[in-house]
Amino acid sequence: MTMQTMTAVSGHHDAAQAGAGAPPAGEPVLALDGITVTFPGVRALDAVSLSVRAGEVHGLMGENGAG
Repeated sequence: MTMQTMTAVSGHHDAAQAGAGAPPAGEPVLALDGITVTFPGVRALDAVSLSVRAGEVHGLMGENGAG
């Protein structure tokens, strides 16, 4: 695997602050910006950016359903 572009990744989780079942609000607890990942002959991710707030769930799914 070759990482071509990578920026700082930060995450923070405070269960007491987020609260169980609380709606997403405020600043992201995880932020990715401009992520590119390549394998021989395949660009798996091309400048992907993602922000996740407390209580949100995200996933990435490939063309063939893998993720």
